[in-house]
Amino acid sequence: MDMKTKILLLCLILFTGSQSVPAQSSVTYDGAPYNIMFTWKKNSKAIKPHWNGLGIALANFDGINNTGADLAVSTSYSLILNPMDYKIPLSRHWLFVSGMGLDFSRYHFKGNTGLTVVDGIARFVPATDGETYKSSKLMTYYITIPLLLEYQTRFSNRLFYISGGMVGYIKYYSKSQIDVRVTGGVEARNLGRDLNILPVNGRFMLQTGVSDISFYAYYSPFSLFEKDKGPDIKPVGIGIMLDF
Repeated sequence: MDMKTKILLLCLILFTGSQSVPAQSSVTYDGAPYNIMFTWKKNSKAIKPHWNGLGIALANFDGINNTGADLAVSTSYSLILNPMDYKIPLSRHWLFVSGMGLDFSRYHFKGNTGLTVVDGIARFVPATDGETYKSSKLMTYYITIPLLLEYQTRFSNRLFYISGGMVGYIKYYSKSQIDVRVTGGVEARNLGRDLNILPVNGRFMLQTGVSDISFYAYYSPFSLFEKDKGPDIKPVGIGIMLDF
């Protein structure tokens, strides 16, 4: 076999090896087999961020006990819908994650207490004499933007991941409402919409899961309300998420 033929054969071996998927391939030339002892395999399981999904969390407030209100934790929740994500792979296991989502939070309060603005300050105030509340709730709706660092690895062909960072919250709706028992039924009353709630806020978030199911927790280091214009309460919660 002359030198030119050997070079052509080597090029064919390298090309075939880079395109093959099996662990070993072979090429036959002039009746003699040549085994390829290596392969370059493309990764068919591309790294995927875990922000897109649907989740629900039990919602609470740090500091609510200092306000005179009593939160009904079992019926207070945050529903999240994250339709858009963006990733920057940093290595085989690490990636930066951003995107956009929606957060719909409802906080229910026990007893005859409602949140309203008095003299420019948001306060929890009791019902007037003779009135009884069937329910009292605060609703806050946000657009969310995450800035997260995620780690991924596989165990027994199952993907494990953990991510954490800060999520920005941009408020687009809020409302305080009470349902008052009256003769013949229930009357809904709006106690305020703006309520001095911060228009932009942030929360720390930690998420961990396997495959398409994860658990997450969040905590805000900032008050829900503008400084000195409402109670110093900070959103906190824990929930479960199904990834898209």
